[in-house]
Amino acid sequence: MDIPEVWPPFALHLRSGDMELSPAREADTPELAEIARGGVRRDGIEAFLDDWDSGSDEQVARSLAQYHWSTRATFTVDDWTMEFTVRAGGRAGCPRRERTSVSADEDRLDRIVAGAS
Repeated sequence: MDIPEVWPPFALHLRSGDMELSPAREADTPELAEIARGGVRRDGIEAFLDDWDSGSDEQVARSLAQYHWSTRATFTVDDWTMEFTVRAGGRAGCPRRERTSVSADEDRLDRIVAGAS
């Protein structure tokens, strides 16, 4: 039996070219935690309702994993939250505060994650 048979939301994958959106899995946690370690707040403004993104690197990684697990534990047909991982060219991504050079994939990924078209 595969995990999507046990947890059907894991079967969801949306693709366009080399861009993929899929539910966050345990295997994504180290990479997502590394991204979060670089900072997910802009200009000190809180980016999330839950304050999982503050503290030491270890606390942020643990909070990230615990939050993802909690969304699965409380998932019902009538009340659910699903966290996704966005990848371009096989790499997970998020908006960055500063950079000197940007590939077309990174720019496109940043605009999608930030909600811009």
